[in-house]
Amino acid sequence: HADSNFMTMILQDDKNSGLQVQTIDGKWIDVPPTPANVLICNIGELAQIFSGGYLMATPHRVLRPQDSRISLPVFYNPKLDHVMESMVNPEELTWNRQGQNQWLRKENTLMGSVGENSFKSLARSHAEVFKRHHGDLQILGDGRIQLKKNT
Repeated sequence: HADSNFMTMILQDDKNSGLQVQTIDGKWIDVPPTPANVLICNIGELAQIFSGGYLMATPHRVLRPQDSRISLPVFYNPKLDHVMESMVNPEELTWNRQGQNQWLRKENTLMGSVGENSFKSLARSHAEVFKRHHGDLQILGDGRIQLKKNT
């Protein structure tokens, strides 16, 4: 997955990482354990929107190591009612990421509304809880959420 927020900074265990990032060719590679004075930075979907696609949300996953693991993430987000807009025209970027968007999925529409983008990710990640507490809503095929139509 990629984080729906702007940026995630992680202080992780210096012995067991478990964190992996996806390379441009779709392979998963281990992020090595880091000393206590190093932060891992994952770019989120909102930073991707803000940069006009120049920065790409970091696809990552965590594998459970055999030994215990400590990870302290800090999720940086604008206010939930903020609408993120691109600070640049993507056509004016001098660096082109054509073919470098293998983790962008049709079922994951990036939404500039911080609250909507966060709610979308929570609904997908916790589908059973979403169904239980939001029976009047549905997740569309592109990841957006809308009220169910009366049938």
